[in-house]
Amino acid sequence: MKKLKLKGRLWLKSFHVFFAAAWIGGAISLIVLPLVSIYLVKNPNYTHAINLAIKFIDIFVTIPAAIGSIITGFMLSLLTNWGFFKHKWVTLKWIITSVVILVGAIWIGPWISDLIQMSASPGFNRLENQTYQATENKYIFLHTSQTLLLIYLVFMSIFKPWKKAK
Repeated sequence: MKKLKLKGRLWLKSFHVFFAAAWIGGAISLIVLPLVSIYLVKNPNYTHAINLAIKFIDIFVTIPAAIGSIITGFMLSLLTNWGFFKHKWVTLKWIITSVVILVGAIWIGPWISDLIQMSASPGFNRLENQTYQATENKYIFLHTSQTLLLIYLVFMSIFKPWKKAK
């Protein structure tokens, strides 16, 4: 397949960096908002509003940014000399990115929906609802772990560790 010239690579890499930055920014927001709910908000109606904001950011920022990152990453692997398996760090980026997306789809997305549903119920009190607190704690822990992995991928992309794969 024909490889991109310098200007094409720069454009594609710019879009890839943009999508990665949007993904990480959205992911950080999805950690900060529940912490605001835990430590600053006393009104249960605000907790529900914060959960709706989390869902909104997830749907309209992090998911599109993740898709954009995957598409541009795929194109960078396909249309440049990086390849998919030529460099160990590129292969590891693909594996980690896939795991982060799958974990988000399997656990984090449904947990967000559960938190919204629980916080919308009449008489909701986050301090008295142990199921809500347990779900929120799992969400924060797993989502923080995912975000740290995404940040690790940025550093991996800059430092490009390990030699070429055989």
